[in-house]
Amino acid sequence: MTWTYNSDVSTDRDKVRLLIGDTDTNDQLLSDEEIDFVITQQPNVYYSASQCCETIAGKFARDVSTTLEGMSIAKRQRFENYLNMANTLRTMAMRIIPAKPFVASIDKDQRDAYSYKENSNLVQPNFELEMHDHPEGEGRRGELYDPGQR
Repeated sequence: MTWTYNSDVSTDRDKVRLLIGDTDTNDQLLSDEEIDFVITQQPNVYYSASQCCETIAGKFARDVSTTLEGMSIAKRQRFENYLNMANTLRTMAMRIIPAKPFVASIDKDQRDAYSYKENSNLVQPNFELEMHDHPEGEGRRGELYDPGQR
C-alpha cells in the first residue's frame, strides 16, 4: 500500500486528500489504492471525498474512548467530525452536479402507437392516473367511479 500527496493538487487523488485532510505523511488515513478505488466509483472529487470520510469514520468507529488515571481520550469526536465532513462534502458535490429528474415522454400524436402498456421496451411509469381509486368506491372528485369514463 502506497501513500503519496503532492501539494500542487494536480491529480484527483491529491484533490481528495486535500478535501479530507489526509495530507500529513506521519498520520496517513487512506492508501493511494483505496482513494483510487473510490474515485472510480463516484462522479466527482467531492462525492469521492465524502465517501472517503465515511470510510475513515468507519475506522474510527471501532476505536473506544478510554480513561486512565484522570486522563481521557475521546475517540468518538474524530468519528463524528469525519461524518460531519462527509455530509458537508456531499452537499458541496450536489451543488456541482445537482440531481436531475428523469422524465420519459412521448409526442401526443403518437401516444397510441407507443403505449407503454403494450410496448415493454418503453420506460414503465411508477404511477398512473387513478391507480389507487377503488373500482366500486368514489373517484377522485367524489363521483362514483366509472371504468368506461376516462
